[in-house]
Amino acid sequence: MYIILSVLGTVLGILCLLIFLTEKGKYAPIIGEIDEKEYFIKEIFVVGFTMMQKLHIDISSEVMQKKIHKLTELFGKKESRKIAIYDLAAEISYVMVFLPIILLLSVIAGDTFVLLIGLAVIVFLIVYMEYDKVNKLTKRHETIDREFPHMVSQMALLVNAGMPLREALVKSSAKSSGILSEEMKTLVNDMENGIPDYVALDQFAARCGVECVRKFSSLVSQNIKKGSSELADSLLALSSEIWRNRVSAVRMEGEKASTRLLIPILIIFAGILMMVVVPMFSGMGGM
Repeated sequence: MYIILSVLGTVLGILCLLIFLTEKGKYAPIIGEIDEKEYFIKEIFVVGFTMMQKLHIDISSEVMQKKIHKLTELFGKKESRKIAIYDLAAEISYVMVFLPIILLLSVIAGDTFVLLIGLAVIVFLIVYMEYDKVNKLTKRHETIDREFPHMVSQMALLVNAGMPLREALVKSSAKSSGILSEEMKTLVNDMENGIPDYVALDQFAARCGVECVRKFSSLVSQNIKKGSSELADSLLALSSEIWRNRVSAVRMEGEKASTRLLIPILIIFAGILMMVVVPMFSGMGGM
């Protein structure tokens, strides 16, 4: 078994070394653009980029397109495709570079446990990369959900006071700072640059990626298309609904927190009970 591992490790190691030495100049400009704070040892990504090219890996596959769609919320349309390619190159590189090292170390140590630990580290790196993006996206959604009720309330008051929609959007985005405010500024810029209002609103909802913003976008788009004068009333109704949902969500979070607190309380109670009951029974046994 160790002979097989040593041969496999040596072959993979030589392959990675040859790729690195012969192809590093070709991919140097791309690797130079990668943020080293986001990726671990980006210099070895030349291996991943080369294997992607040699194996003709399809970036337009359904799995990759779903990932690009999610990344669009975090990095925008222009950067999301690049980030997806960087992630794939990183994952391939980590496997191909670290696997031969782990194989040879396990042979030298004469212990398959080293191999298992090494494989676990590789899996952890890949899973962490994916988890990190999902975690950032979840936090972004939570932030937008927190900021949105205040924004829609401001919008409802301004429109109800007779302010035009676009001016109300500018005022609402300027009054606060944060992710939602930045996205609203982008929405206003899109409208001012000639993009139809309903298209800009759809893009705004897609960038935010949360249900409440989709409702707002749909509501405003419908009023724009129909030329309805009831936008103020619709926004007030939406604001009330969103605040009710927000209160319900906070209440549910409070109940979950109470449930989580109940577990350590029960454990402490069980411990105290054992401290009281065990000596009691021990004393009865001595009698």
